[in-house]
Formats: sequence, structure tokens, C-alpha cells
Amino acid sequence: MPERLREARERMYLAQSKLSQLAGLGRMTVGDIEERRNQGNVGILTVEKIAKVLRVSPAWLAYGIGSSEMVLRSDSETSSVVRSS
Repeated sequence: MPERLREARERMYLAQSKLSQLAGLGRMTVGDIEERRNQGNVGILTVEKIAKVLRVSPAWLAYGIGSSEMVLRSDSETSSVVRSS
């Protein structure tokens, strides 16, 4: 994961601390992951928060599965509004 995280972060021109801030994580979290100071123990919520900011798939970020590109849907596609007549 550290290599994929660094790759995606650099593609977005974000500093480690800025990515941590945007993802709502502790200031050192991204740096700790990239430098392997967390001993491979990264929670799924952390992965999802980082992936969202980086616009990548959480599965790709965590495990290298699939494409690095996340399919983004518009609000109209994601909200299922049922209208009664």
C-alpha cells in the first residue's frame, strides 16, 4: 500500500500533511503509512477516507486490485429518489 499511496498522492500534487488534513486524519497518518511506521495495520475507514480524496478505488489503494481509477457518479445517479404520484 505505501507505494500506491505515494503514487496517487504525488499524482494529485499533495503533501502528506495536506492529504491527511483533507481526509480528516491525524497530521502524520499518511507519512506513517508511506514510511511503513504503522506496521501494515491500516483500518478500512482510513483507507476509504484517503481513497476518496485521491479519487482512487479503496481496493486498489489497499490491495492493488483493479484499476487505480475510481468511478465517480453524479448525485443524481447515487440518490435513489422515489416519487409518489
